[in-house]
Amino acid sequence: MDIRVGGPPPLGSPASSETTRQEPVEARVLSVRAPRRRKGSPRPKDRERRTDPQPRDPLGGRVVVLLVPDGSQIPADAADGDYRVILRFVRR
Repeated sequence: MDIRVGGPPPLGSPASSETTRQEPVEARVLSVRAPRRRKGSPRPKDRERRTDPQPRDPLGGRVVVLLVPDGSQIPADAADGDYRVILRFVRR
C-alpha cells in the first residue's frame, strides 16, 4: 500500500487545460444571403432519401461565404462542426 499526502505530481508532460490562442485568419466576404428555406413535406409517393435530418437554419440568420487566401490556416476537419468560429468585421 502506498499512501501519499501532498506528494509531488506524477512524472510526464503536464496536461494543458487552456486552449492555445491562434493568430486571426483574414478572409474576404464573397457574398451574404438569406438562410435556406425548407420546402413542405415530400409528396406521399416520393420517399425520403436523406438518412438523417439536417438542422434547420435560423430564420433571422444570414449565410456568409468567405474566401481565405491561405487555405493552410483552416483546420482540415473544420467542416465537422467541432470548431466555433468568431467573426469580427473591420472596415478598411
